[in-house]
Amino acid sequence: MAPRYTQLEVDEILRRALDRSVGVDGLEHHELIDVAREVGIDRDAVELAVRDIEAERALEAEREHIVATRKSRFFRALSTYAIVNSGLALIDWFQGPGWWVQYVLIGWGLGLAFLGRGAFFGDEERLNRQARRQLRRRRRMRERSRSRAARREFERAVEAGASALVEAASRKAAEHFGASDSTAGARVRVEPAGPRARGSWVPPGASMDDEDEPPSARRGSSARRRR
Repeated sequence: MAPRYTQLEVDEILRRALDRSVGVDGLEHHELIDVAREVGIDRDAVELAVRDIEAERALEAEREHIVATRKSRFFRALSTYAIVNSGLALIDWFQGPGWWVQYVLIGWGLGLAFLGRGAFFGDEERLNRQARRQLRRRRRMRERSRSRAARREFERAVEAGASALVEAASRKAAEHFGASDSTAGARVRVEPAGPRARGSWVPPGASMDDEDEPPSARRGSSARRRR
């Protein structure tokens, strides 16, 4: 009878097999998909598992960032506490009896103790909630940034398209009016010089035929009339 393995044993066997077959650099995404296909795991299941791992990784990175920020804030407060209270202790020392610096040390020290507790012994559930809130806030900021970038790209594309349309319309209009002007110029016809049109004004003593005579003949005719 073939042995059967529990889910934990299957996970451990596969993990050890991967540890022995995969190099120290790990696997890339497409290599992981190929390995899963070889062992009969659906691609969608692998993608879901990858998203879960990435979400857990992002959450852990955000937790570490929050803890590091808390510790940094605590150490800054501790250094301020030490410097300021050292000066106050010197002032109290020089003033003589009637010590009062201990009250400042106790009151400020209580606040510093709460700050250190949150930095080093914080509640895991509260830490996870804060990390998730930070991740959601960052995700919304990235989405707004992408939305603004897409809006700017769309506006630039619209402006470029409108400029191209205006330029094309101007070019077409210029071509149309240029063709109309050339056609009108080709249709102009110059009438040849001929007899004076009927109804036109004729000087006294001149006839309609005088218009067709050469200038020398017209001068001779005018002289004969005067004689």
